[in-house]
Amino acid sequence: MIRFNRRNLHLIVPGVLFCLIAGLSLLSEGYFGGADNISHYFISHYAFKYPHLFLSAWGRPVYTIISAPFALFGLQTVKLLNVMLGVATAWYAWRIAVMLKIHPAWPAMIFVCFAPLYFVMMPTALTEILFSFLAVISAYFFLKEKYIVAAILFSLLPFARSEGYLLIPIFLVALLWVRQLKAIPFLATGIIFFSLAGWICFGDILCLINRFPYPVNYTHPIYHETGSLWHFFNRRNLIIGLPLEILFLAGVAGMIRDLFSRDGSIRNNARLLGILVFSPFLGYLALHSFLYWKAMGGSMGLERVMAAVLPLAAIVSLKGLCEVMKFFSFSRWVTWTLPVLVTSVVVVIPFITYKIPTLYRPRRRRSAGQRNG
Repeated sequence: MIRFNRRNLHLIVPGVLFCLIAGLSLLSEGYFGGADNISHYFISHYAFKYPHLFLSAWGRPVYTIISAPFALFGLQTVKLLNVMLGVATAWYAWRIAVMLKIHPAWPAMIFVCFAPLYFVMMPTALTEILFSFLAVISAYFFLKEKYIVAAILFSLLPFARSEGYLLIPIFLVALLWVRQLKAIPFLATGIIFFSLAGWICFGDILCLINRFPYPVNYTHPIYHETGSLWHFFNRRNLIIGLPLEILFLAGVAGMIRDLFSRDGSIRNNARLLGILVFSPFLGYLALHSFLYWKAMGGSMGLERVMAAVLPLAAIVSLKGLCEVMKFFSFSRWVTWTLPVLVTSVVVVIPFITYKIPTLYRPRRRRSAGQRNG
Protein backbone atom coordinates (compact mmCIF):
# COMPACT_ATOMS: atom_id res chain seq x y z
CA MET A 1 0.00 0.00 0.00
CA ILE A 2 2.84 2.40 0.88
CA ARG A 3 4.56 1.57 -2.42
CA PHE A 4 1.29 2.24 -4.28
CA ASN A 5 0.90 5.63 -2.60
CA ARG A 6 4.43 6.68 -3.49
CA ARG A 7 3.99 5.67 -7.07
CA ASN A 8 0.69 7.54 -7.36
CA LEU A 9 1.62 10.55 -5.25
CA HIS A 10 1.34 12.82 -8.31
CA LEU A 11 -2.31 11.78 -8.60
CA ILE A 12 -3.22 11.68 -4.93
CA VAL A 13 -1.81 15.11 -4.05
CA PRO A 14 -3.75 17.06 -6.75
CA GLY A 15 -6.96 15.27 -5.76
CA VAL A 16 -6.50 16.18 -2.10
CA LEU A 17 -5.54 19.76 -3.00
CA PHE A 18 -8.64 20.23 -5.16
CA CYS A 19 -10.97 18.86 -2.48
CA LEU A 20 -9.39 21.07 0.20
CA ILE A 21 -9.38 24.32 -1.76
CA ALA A 22 -12.79 23.71 -3.34
CA GLY A 23 -14.18 23.01 0.11
CA LEU A 24 -12.74 26.25 1.47
CA SER A 25 -14.22 28.07 -1.52
CA LEU A 26 -17.67 26.72 -0.73
CA LEU A 27 -17.26 27.67 2.93
CA SER A 28 -16.12 31.22 2.14
CA GLU A 29 -18.72 33.93 2.42
CA GLY A 30 -16.73 36.22 0.14
CA TYR A 31 -13.76 36.20 -2.19
CA PHE A 32 -10.31 37.73 -2.33
CA GLY A 33 -9.68 40.55 -4.79
CA GLY A 34 -12.74 42.73 -4.43
CA ALA A 35 -15.37 43.79 -6.94
CA ASP A 36 -13.34 42.75 -9.99
CA ASN A 37 -14.56 39.23 -9.25
CA ILE A 38 -18.12 40.35 -9.94
CA SER A 39 -17.14 42.29 -13.06
CA HIS A 40 -15.39 39.29 -14.60
CA TYR A 41 -18.26 37.02 -13.60
CA PHE A 42 -20.89 39.27 -15.21
CA ILE A 43 -18.88 39.61 -18.42
CA SER A 44 -18.59 35.82 -18.66
CA HIS A 45 -22.20 35.22 -17.59
CA TYR A 46 -23.70 37.50 -20.24
CA ALA A 47 -21.22 36.75 -23.03
CA PHE A 48 -23.54 34.27 -24.76
CA LYS A 49 -26.33 36.86 -24.73
CA TYR A 50 -24.04 39.70 -25.84
CA PRO A 51 -21.28 38.02 -27.91
CA HIS A 52 -19.14 41.15 -28.16
CA LEU A 53 -18.29 40.57 -24.50
CA PHE A 54 -16.15 37.62 -25.56
CA LEU A 55 -13.75 40.19 -26.99
CA SER A 56 -13.82 42.56 -24.04
CA ALA A 57 -10.20 43.62 -23.57
CA TRP A 58 -10.70 44.37 -19.89
CA GLY A 59 -12.50 41.08 -19.34
CA ARG A 60 -9.62 39.21 -21.08
CA PRO A 61 -10.95 37.23 -24.09
CA VAL A 62 -9.30 33.89 -23.28
CA TYR A 63 -10.57 34.02 -19.71
CA THR A 64 -14.09 34.93 -20.85
CA ILE A 65 -14.18 32.16 -23.47
CA ILE A 66 -13.12 29.51 -20.96
CA SER A 67 -15.19 30.74 -18.01
CA ALA A 68 -18.43 31.62 -19.86
CA PRO A 69 -19.94 28.08 -19.71
CA PHE A 70 -19.15 27.89 -15.99
CA ALA A 71 -20.56 31.38 -15.35
CA LEU A 72 -23.98 30.23 -16.53
CA PHE A 73 -24.28 28.29 -13.27
CA GLY A 74 -23.18 31.07 -10.95
CA LEU A 75 -20.14 32.68 -9.38
CA GLN A 76 -19.29 29.63 -7.30
CA THR A 77 -18.72 27.47 -10.39
CA VAL A 78 -16.40 30.10 -11.86
CA LYS A 79 -14.41 30.01 -8.63
CA LEU A 80 -14.24 26.21 -8.89
CA LEU A 81 -12.92 26.59 -12.45
CA ASN A 82 -10.05 28.68 -11.08
CA VAL A 83 -9.40 26.05 -8.41
CA MET A 84 -9.18 23.39 -11.14
CA LEU A 85 -6.82 25.56 -13.18
CA GLY A 86 -4.67 26.27 -10.12
CA VAL A 87 -4.35 22.59 -9.22
CA ALA A 88 -3.64 21.74 -12.87
CA THR A 89 -0.92 24.41 -12.85
CA ALA A 90 0.59 22.76 -9.77
CA TRP A 91 0.55 19.37 -11.54
CA TYR A 92 2.34 20.75 -14.59
CA ALA A 93 4.86 22.46 -12.30
CA TRP A 94 5.61 18.99 -10.92
CA ARG A 95 6.07 17.68 -14.46
CA ILE A 96 8.47 20.53 -15.26
CA ALA A 97 10.48 19.75 -12.14
CA VAL A 98 10.76 16.12 -13.22
CA MET A 99 11.93 17.08 -16.70
CA LEU A 100 14.50 19.50 -15.30
CA LYS A 101 15.71 16.78 -12.92
CA ILE A 102 14.84 18.72 -9.77
CA HIS A 103 14.39 16.06 -7.08
CA PRO A 104 12.30 15.50 -5.11
CA ALA A 105 9.70 16.90 -7.51
CA TRP A 106 6.45 16.23 -5.64
CA PRO A 107 6.73 19.27 -3.28
CA ALA A 108 6.28 21.49 -6.38
CA MET A 109 2.53 20.89 -6.17
CA ILE A 110 2.46 21.98 -2.53
CA PHE A 111 4.71 24.98 -3.15
CA VAL A 112 2.45 26.23 -5.96
CA CYS A 113 -0.90 25.82 -4.22
CA PHE A 114 0.26 27.04 -0.80
CA ALA A 115 2.20 30.09 -1.86
CA PRO A 116 0.13 32.46 0.34
CA LEU A 117 -1.21 34.75 -2.37
CA TYR A 118 -1.84 31.93 -4.84
CA PHE A 119 -3.78 29.99 -2.21
CA VAL A 120 -6.28 32.80 -1.63
CA MET A 121 -6.43 33.70 -5.33
CA MET A 122 -7.48 30.27 -6.55
CA PRO A 123 -11.09 30.42 -5.31
CA THR A 124 -11.81 33.68 -7.16
CA ALA A 125 -13.18 34.78 -10.53
CA LEU A 126 -9.98 36.67 -11.41
CA THR A 127 -7.66 36.14 -14.36
CA GLU A 128 -4.28 35.63 -12.70
CA ILE A 129 -4.74 31.88 -12.24
CA LEU A 130 -5.47 31.29 -15.94
CA PHE A 131 -2.39 33.34 -16.85
CA SER A 132 -0.25 31.20 -14.56
CA PHE A 133 -1.69 28.03 -16.10
CA LEU A 134 -0.85 29.16 -19.64
CA ALA A 135 2.66 30.23 -18.63
CA VAL A 136 3.42 26.88 -16.96
CA ILE A 137 1.82 24.65 -19.58
CA SER A 138 3.68 26.55 -22.33
CA ALA A 139 6.96 25.83 -20.56
CA TYR A 140 5.90 22.19 -20.20
CA PHE A 141 5.27 21.72 -23.92
CA PHE A 142 8.53 23.53 -24.69
CA LEU A 143 10.41 21.01 -22.56
CA LYS A 144 8.48 18.22 -24.32
CA GLU A 145 9.96 19.66 -27.54
CA LYS A 146 6.50 20.42 -28.90
CA TYR A 147 7.59 23.91 -29.78
CA ILE A 148 4.72 24.94 -32.06
CA VAL A 149 2.11 23.93 -29.47
CA ALA A 150 4.09 25.82 -26.83
CA ALA A 151 4.30 28.92 -29.04
CA ILE A 152 0.55 28.89 -29.73
CA LEU A 153 -0.28 28.56 -26.04
CA PHE A 154 2.19 31.29 -25.13
CA SER A 155 0.66 33.58 -27.76
CA LEU A 156 -2.59 33.48 -25.77
CA LEU A 157 -1.00 34.98 -22.65
CA PRO A 158 -1.74 38.63 -23.61
CA PHE A 159 -5.41 37.70 -23.84
CA ALA A 160 -5.44 36.18 -20.37
CA ARG A 161 -3.63 39.22 -18.95
CA SER A 162 -2.07 42.15 -20.80
CA GLU A 163 1.36 41.54 -19.23
CA GLY A 164 1.69 38.63 -21.65
CA TYR A 165 2.86 41.06 -24.32
CA LEU A 166 6.03 41.61 -22.27
CA LEU A 167 6.73 37.89 -21.89
CA ILE A 168 6.48 37.01 -25.59
CA PRO A 169 10.02 38.34 -26.31
CA ILE A 170 11.35 36.09 -23.53
CA PHE A 171 9.76 33.06 -25.16
CA LEU A 172 11.13 34.23 -28.51
CA VAL A 173 14.62 34.12 -27.02
CA ALA A 174 13.94 30.57 -25.80
CA LEU A 175 12.92 29.46 -29.29
CA LEU A 176 15.98 31.11 -30.81
CA TRP A 177 18.21 29.41 -28.26
CA VAL A 178 16.97 25.94 -29.30
CA ARG A 179 16.98 27.01 -32.96
CA GLN A 180 13.29 26.36 -33.51
CA LEU A 181 12.77 29.09 -36.09
CA LYS A 182 9.72 27.38 -37.58
CA ALA A 183 7.84 27.84 -34.30
CA ILE A 184 8.48 31.58 -34.02
CA PRO A 185 5.65 32.72 -36.37
CA PHE A 186 3.16 30.89 -34.15
CA LEU A 187 3.88 33.39 -31.38
CA ALA A 188 1.62 35.71 -33.38
CA THR A 189 -1.32 33.26 -33.33
CA GLY A 190 -3.23 35.02 -30.55
CA ILE A 191 -2.68 38.49 -31.97
CA ILE A 192 -3.79 37.44 -35.46
CA PHE A 193 -6.83 35.51 -34.24
CA PHE A 194 -8.21 38.22 -31.95
CA SER A 195 -7.40 40.99 -34.44
CA LEU A 196 -9.48 39.19 -37.07
CA ALA A 197 -12.22 38.53 -34.51
CA GLY A 198 -12.23 42.23 -33.62
CA TRP A 199 -12.40 43.14 -37.29
CA ILE A 200 -15.48 40.95 -37.72
CA CYS A 201 -17.14 42.10 -34.50
CA PHE A 202 -16.20 45.79 -34.35
CA GLY A 203 -15.05 46.51 -37.90
CA ASP A 204 -11.65 47.44 -36.48
CA ILE A 205 -8.60 45.38 -37.45
CA LEU A 206 -6.56 47.43 -34.93
CA CYS A 207 -8.95 46.75 -32.06
CA LEU A 208 -6.13 45.38 -29.89
CA ILE A 209 -4.55 48.83 -29.98
CA ASN A 210 -7.61 51.03 -30.15
CA ARG A 211 -9.47 49.15 -27.42
CA PHE A 212 -6.53 48.52 -25.11
CA PRO A 213 -8.03 49.14 -21.65
CA TYR A 214 -5.02 50.67 -19.88
CA PRO A 215 -3.35 54.06 -20.42
CA VAL A 216 0.00 53.84 -22.17
CA ASN A 217 0.85 57.38 -23.25
CA TYR A 218 -1.28 59.34 -20.76
CA THR A 219 -1.92 59.43 -17.02
CA HIS A 220 -4.98 57.65 -15.67
CA PRO A 221 -7.45 60.22 -14.29
CA ILE A 222 -8.00 58.21 -11.08
CA TYR A 223 -5.04 55.87 -10.56
CA HIS A 224 -2.18 58.30 -10.86
CA GLU A 225 -0.45 58.13 -7.49
CA THR A 226 3.13 56.91 -7.63
CA GLY A 227 4.37 54.19 -5.32
CA SER A 228 7.64 52.68 -4.21
CA LEU A 229 9.77 50.83 -6.73
CA TRP A 230 10.19 48.20 -4.00
CA HIS A 231 6.46 47.92 -3.27
CA PHE A 232 6.07 44.26 -4.28
CA PHE A 233 9.39 43.31 -2.71
CA ASN A 234 8.25 44.86 0.56
CA ARG A 235 5.01 42.84 0.40
CA ARG A 236 6.80 39.56 -0.26
CA ASN A 237 5.55 38.03 3.00
CA LEU A 238 1.99 38.42 1.69
CA ILE A 239 2.90 37.16 -1.77
CA ILE A 240 5.33 34.25 -1.43
CA GLY A 241 5.93 33.86 2.30
CA LEU A 242 9.21 33.53 4.17
CA PRO A 243 9.86 29.77 3.71
CA LEU A 244 9.43 29.87 -0.07
CA GLU A 245 11.33 33.16 -0.23
CA ILE A 246 14.38 31.62 1.42
CA LEU A 247 14.19 28.57 -0.85
CA PHE A 248 13.76 30.85 -3.87
CA LEU A 249 17.04 32.61 -3.12
CA ALA A 250 18.74 29.23 -2.64
CA GLY A 251 17.26 28.10 -5.96
CA VAL A 252 18.60 31.15 -7.80
CA ALA A 253 22.05 30.55 -6.30
CA GLY A 254 21.93 26.90 -7.33
CA MET A 255 20.80 27.78 -10.84
CA ILE A 256 23.66 30.26 -11.29
CA ARG A 257 26.18 27.69 -10.04
CA ASP A 258 24.79 25.06 -12.44
CA LEU A 259 25.28 27.42 -15.36
CA PHE A 260 29.03 26.90 -14.91
CA SER A 261 28.90 23.16 -14.33
CA ARG A 262 31.19 20.88 -16.32
CA ASP A 263 28.23 18.58 -16.91
CA GLY A 264 26.49 19.65 -20.12
CA SER A 265 23.14 18.22 -18.99
CA ILE A 266 23.23 20.22 -15.75
CA ARG A 267 24.14 23.41 -17.63
CA ASN A 268 21.33 22.85 -20.11
CA ASN A 269 18.73 22.33 -17.37
CA ALA A 270 19.93 25.46 -15.60
CA ARG A 271 19.56 27.48 -18.80
CA LEU A 272 16.06 26.13 -19.37
CA LEU A 273 15.12 26.94 -15.79
CA GLY A 274 16.50 30.45 -16.25
CA ILE A 275 14.81 31.18 -19.57
CA LEU A 276 11.44 29.47 -19.13
CA VAL A 277 10.86 29.93 -15.40
CA PHE A 278 13.05 32.53 -13.69
CA SER A 279 13.15 35.15 -16.47
CA PRO A 280 9.35 35.41 -16.94
CA PHE A 281 8.91 35.75 -13.19
CA LEU A 282 11.60 38.42 -12.90
CA GLY A 283 10.35 40.29 -16.00
CA TYR A 284 6.77 40.30 -14.72
CA LEU A 285 7.86 41.53 -11.28
CA ALA A 286 10.02 44.26 -12.83
CA LEU A 287 7.18 45.42 -15.08
CA HIS A 288 4.67 45.85 -12.26
CA SER A 289 7.24 47.44 -9.99
CA PHE A 290 8.05 50.00 -12.68
CA LEU A 291 4.40 50.69 -13.54
CA TYR A 292 3.48 51.36 -9.91
CA TRP A 293 6.62 53.45 -9.37
CA LYS A 294 5.79 55.66 -12.37
CA ALA A 295 1.98 55.53 -11.95
CA MET A 296 1.63 54.12 -15.46
CA GLY A 297 -0.92 51.72 -16.90
CA GLY A 298 -3.46 52.54 -14.22
CA SER A 299 -1.37 50.55 -11.74
CA MET A 300 -2.73 50.49 -8.19
CA GLY A 301 0.04 48.38 -6.70
CA LEU A 302 -2.31 45.46 -6.05
CA GLU A 303 -0.32 42.50 -4.76
CA ARG A 304 -2.76 40.07 -6.31
CA VAL A 305 -1.29 40.59 -9.80
CA MET A 306 1.80 38.65 -8.69
CA ALA A 307 -0.26 35.47 -8.39
CA ALA A 308 0.04 35.18 -12.17
CA VAL A 309 3.71 34.15 -11.91
CA LEU A 310 3.90 32.61 -8.44
CA PRO A 311 3.95 29.03 -9.80
CA LEU A 312 7.14 29.94 -11.68
CA ALA A 313 8.66 31.23 -8.44
CA ALA A 314 7.54 28.02 -6.72
CA ILE A 315 9.55 25.94 -9.19
CA VAL A 316 12.64 27.99 -8.41
CA SER A 317 11.91 27.49 -4.70
CA LEU A 318 11.80 23.74 -5.33
CA LYS A 319 15.24 24.02 -6.88
CA GLY A 320 16.27 25.72 -3.63
CA LEU A 321 14.95 22.80 -1.58
CA CYS A 322 17.00 20.49 -3.77
CA GLU A 323 20.09 22.59 -3.05
CA VAL A 324 19.46 22.56 0.71
CA MET A 325 19.01 18.79 0.71
CA LYS A 326 22.46 18.35 -0.85
CA PHE A 327 23.97 19.49 2.44
CA PHE A 328 22.28 16.55 4.16
CA SER A 329 22.99 13.91 1.54
CA PHE A 330 25.06 12.01 4.14
CA SER A 331 21.85 11.13 6.03
CA ARG A 332 19.10 9.19 4.29
CA TRP A 333 16.76 9.89 7.20
CA VAL A 334 17.14 13.66 6.79
CA THR A 335 16.64 13.52 3.02
CA TRP A 336 13.36 11.70 3.60
CA THR A 337 12.03 13.93 6.37
CA LEU A 338 13.25 17.37 5.29
CA PRO A 339 10.85 17.73 2.29
CA VAL A 340 7.94 16.67 4.51
CA LEU A 341 8.94 19.16 7.22
CA VAL A 342 9.40 22.01 4.77
CA THR A 343 6.11 21.38 2.95
CA SER A 344 4.30 21.19 6.30
CA VAL A 345 5.57 24.66 7.18
CA VAL A 346 4.63 25.97 3.72
CA VAL A 347 1.08 24.62 4.13
CA VAL A 348 0.58 26.53 7.38
CA ILE A 349 1.77 29.94 6.14
CA PRO A 350 -1.36 30.97 4.12
CA PHE A 351 -3.59 30.35 7.14
CA ILE A 352 -1.35 32.62 9.23
CA THR A 353 -1.13 35.32 6.56
CA TYR A 354 -4.77 35.56 5.48
CA LYS A 355 -8.22 35.08 6.94
CA ILE A 356 -9.37 31.72 5.57
CA PRO A 357 -12.19 31.04 4.71
CA THR A 358 -12.59 34.50 3.17
CA LEU A 359 -15.11 36.78 4.85
CA TYR A 360 -17.81 38.61 2.92
CA ARG A 361 -16.64 41.93 4.37
CA PRO A 362 -12.95 41.46 5.21
CA ARG A 363 -11.38 43.77 7.74
CA ARG A 364 -8.88 46.38 6.65
CA ARG A 365 -5.62 44.57 6.04
CA ARG A 366 -1.99 45.57 6.10
CA SER A 367 -1.54 46.17 2.37
CA ALA A 368 -3.04 48.13 -0.49
CA GLY A 369 -3.84 44.92 -2.34
CA GLN A 370 -5.83 43.56 0.58
CA ARG A 371 -7.53 46.88 1.25
CA ASN A 372 -8.86 46.75 -2.31
CA GLY A 373 -9.68 43.04 -1.95
